[in-house]
Amino acid sequence: MITNFVVILTFLSASQTVESADAFEGSPNVTCNKTSEFDCQTGICIPVLWHCDGTPDCSNGLDEAGCKISRCREGQVMCPTSKKCIPSTWRCDGDVDCSFENHFDQWDEDPAHCGPKSTCPWNTILCNATQKCLHVSKFCDSVDDCGGEDEGSFCTDSGCNKKKCEFKCKMTKEGPHCYCKDGYKLKTDNSTCVDANECEVDGSCDQICANTFGSFRCSCVPGYKEVNHTKCEAVNVPPNEPATIILSSSSDIRRIALNGSDWSGDSIQRSQTLALEFDHRNHRFCYLHQNRGNNTDAAMYCADVDELSNITKYPQPSLLSFESVTHIALDWVSGNWYFLDDSRELIFLCTGNLKYCLIIIDINLNKPHGIALDPTKGFMFFTKWGTVRPMLERAQLDGTDRITVDYAVQHVYWVDTYLDFIERIDYDGKNRKTVRKGYPVQNLFDITVFENNLYVTSWKNQSVIRINKYLTDDFETLTNNSKPFSIHVYHRQRQPDVAHPCKNKNGGCAHICIPAWNNNIATARCYCHNGYKLLKNGKCTLNHHSSFLLMGRGRPGMIKGIPMIPSPTQGPQEEAIVPITNLHRPSTLDFDVRTRYIYWADQNPPKIGRQKFDGLDREIWKGDDVSNCEGLAVDWVGRNLYWTDDMAGTLSVAPLDKPLLRKNLHINITHARAVTLHLDTNEP
Repeated sequence: MITNFVVILTFLSASQTVESADAFEGSPNVTCNKTSEFDCQTGICIPVLWHCDGTPDCSNGLDEAGCKISRCREGQVMCPTSKKCIPSTWRCDGDVDCSFENHFDQWDEDPAHCGPKSTCPWNTILCNATQKCLHVSKFCDSVDDCGGEDEGSFCTDSGCNKKKCEFKCKMTKEGPHCYCKDGYKLKTDNSTCVDANECEVDGSCDQICANTFGSFRCSCVPGYKEVNHTKCEAVNVPPNEPATIILSSSSDIRRIALNGSDWSGDSIQRSQTLALEFDHRNHRFCYLHQNRGNNTDAAMYCADVDELSNITKYPQPSLLSFESVTHIALDWVSGNWYFLDDSRELIFLCTGNLKYCLIIIDINLNKPHGIALDPTKGFMFFTKWGTVRPMLERAQLDGTDRITVDYAVQHVYWVDTYLDFIERIDYDGKNRKTVRKGYPVQNLFDITVFENNLYVTSWKNQSVIRINKYLTDDFETLTNNSKPFSIHVYHRQRQPDVAHPCKNKNGGCAHICIPAWNNNIATARCYCHNGYKLLKNGKCTLNHHSSFLLMGRGRPGMIKGIPMIPSPTQGPQEEAIVPITNLHRPSTLDFDVRTRYIYWADQNPPKIGRQKFDGLDREIWKGDDVSNCEGLAVDWVGRNLYWTDDMAGTLSVAPLDKPLLRKNLHINITHARAVTLHLDTNEP
């Protein structure tokens, strides 16, 4: 049995009323569209329709601050006094969860509804006075271990003489009680002993646990060494490099020791860095720089962990934008980068140098927030919190085989910022467990794990907190920081080695190699940059379909070409063209076969643009004098473009190669929308 954890995920979702927004910090230098966007005051703009929709979309929860809710989500119940929504499974679990800020509400643990409950392990009994589990052998031993409950006049009772216990018996207030020797537990007859499976108890072994008759045996996965028979200690690679923490905050990115003390070296002065990841094999960490009104190009920067001034810049890929990417993750086997764009609601990957990119998920991805990879098993995990019920999903690294649902142990951890808890679940969606809730895991932003400890960033106390993942009462504040964001433990065993063909010559793939696993056997799958098709030898060539469907969509905003005959290959569907991305809301489109240009109208700001099938020569064809184009049509014979403008009430035309020569054919049209042409191609 495997019993410790490595894969990590951030999950921020829940429905509740936020009483005050006074504590939120001011907005960075970013301007949101007041009519269509809501300012999170973190440098992020979200659609205005997401304001007060019952789901917090801003990382600080500002979009739900002061909003009233009338009901909770599916799987939740509302506390009568505090009006707080909590998971229904939290009722009668022994913890008061309804209390919130100034509202004291114990409804979820009302004894009239819950009754007595004991979750003590075998051979122990719950002490009501201390709420601790006491071994049966400690009763009636003349030592007060249970606030007086384990000692008393009942100890002189001879009930044990009549109790037929296989091992031993002790008197308790409830009468005689049998118990077993270590490694055994009582059967349902409460007198006979059978082998106890210690591997069912969290923390019996750090990692791999094997039950034996009357005992158990622990071992460790590769990369760890066994200590004191039950513990596993990560092996340093290189030997003189201990584990450290890489932390981003509202003011900088820095490296600190696991105990919170300063680490030698400078910090990188940066504000509000959310997207942060490390690359141990290349001795660096990487982060995204986004253009938030500072007139600088969006890019990914990678800094040497020991020389932070040694920074390499990777320009933003031409296909996709970093502007609303909030999370990045590295597949350290293939070197591919994964980017989660929560505004455009898509996940895309790029090769290590960002030269080739591929959209892998852009369907049924409502408000994604958080992504984690395990390339040693071929899995990607991500959360969605805009659905009717927020969920965690698992998929292959190419985005296929999506399933709703610690590399060493195959569990996923996540945090819930608004209900203040840490939970975990198996890779296959089973054995969900709340690790800790309430103090000190309040208003958490991010989480990582190393060996037996979880490390979280908390906005409640502006701090980094260490929590033992088995003994959750063992916690400490490591450092107080100015609004900490992302956190990673920098160590080789957080990116363990695994044999895979993608590591050698890119698996024979010209563009993209994605690790795949089948029955624990690794294979390399080749994919091409969007708009290219894969050949049998692993090379890629531009698509030249004789016919395909052009489709525009608003979320994520893009125009795609869909082949009329679906591709028989696995993975993301083959694109007939290089997609036109980074659009806000494309409202209409048409194409010119001769020049292979696609023309489209977009909003915010209003414009008519064009781009060729191969992704080249993208430009704004008409901008300043377009208000709200809802329809356009290409005259492929006369070489003109016709378009409507709903706000201006016009139908206009201009030559395809001279857009400034505009002529209004009709004015004062009420709601000018679609336009189409009937061309007589037989005319001389």
